[in-house]
Amino acid sequence: MDAAVERVHEAARLLLVRGPDGRTRWLSHASHDLPPLGISHAPSTPVTLRPKTTVSRRSNCLDLDASRFPDKRSVFRLVQPIDGAPEAQNLLLLLHGRGDSHEPFARLGEHMALPQTAVVSLRAPLELPFGLGRSWVDDLDETGDVIPPDRPHERRSQSLEAAKDYVWSFLRVLHDRYAWDYSRLFLFAFSQGACVAFHLAMTLPRDVRLGGVVLAAGGAVAGSHSSSCSDPRGGAVATPMLQVTGDADNVYPVPLTQRSRRDFARRHSETAAAELFTSVVRPHKGHAMIDAQEDMRHVMRFFSKHLYLRNIALENCSDVVEIQT
Repeated sequence: MDAAVERVHEAARLLLVRGPDGRTRWLSHASHDLPPLGISHAPSTPVTLRPKTTVSRRSNCLDLDASRFPDKRSVFRLVQPIDGAPEAQNLLLLLHGRGDSHEPFARLGEHMALPQTAVVSLRAPLELPFGLGRSWVDDLDETGDVIPPDRPHERRSQSLEAAKDYVWSFLRVLHDRYAWDYSRLFLFAFSQGACVAFHLAMTLPRDVRLGGVVLAAGGAVAGSHSSSCSDPRGGAVATPMLQVTGDADNVYPVPLTQRSRRDFARRHSETAAAELFTSVVRPHKGHAMIDAQEDMRHVMRFFSKHLYLRNIALENCSDVVEIQT
């Protein structure tokens, strides 16, 4: 056959299919019409071997120690690939919304079961009063009401900068101490967490590209912090981004999704925005997480396009050997 089924995601009714060229993609399927499993073997082609130019080191380490992270407020839960699965090639960092915590989001990561991907659910550093959960940003006014995201507010902008630095510090430790390449690090964030993730992506060092960012019911926020998102010199590499919102969202309104795309294009270019920024505004959807198969299909297709996946079947062929120099 021409393709092999690597994974079936029943919740989204999708198949992860690997083609003869080794590339993977998600396809929609009906549960009663699954293609047969199998692996096709294409004729071998000549391979040119070149000396290795970098020093070997253990990469993609998951032996995470909270004491190694400089901010002592860092609390997280690690979800490793299931026993017997190939080792993780990607790491997905989950950022929850206001009033929530990292534990429920960790369960979301388990449910998604992305191939060759470990999940870290990070807890927001701020504690809301009266046991109302955690928060990334100080975005409550003097009366205790939430400051609307489309209204500039200086204290919120300063707090958003601090939250961005908190998450960026966490990513830097993953890169510097645990040898995770930035291109293998992904963010999946909801609501207030998505606003932090978007601001982080818009202020990354010019040569840093994350694997991808998924924003659910969040993104750009009005305020003075947005001035740091521009790149006057040009040439900053762009991180792929998927934004999923609803046209009935009265917490994060539709005009802010349009602002998110404009900010992305302003930092990079219209061409980059057309290629790398995908906005999905679902009709009749309110302020909610990924709560429908249609949303999940968009998310899974995004990850199928950007995750790094080893070809385990090829590596396990008896006529393939590893050569070290």
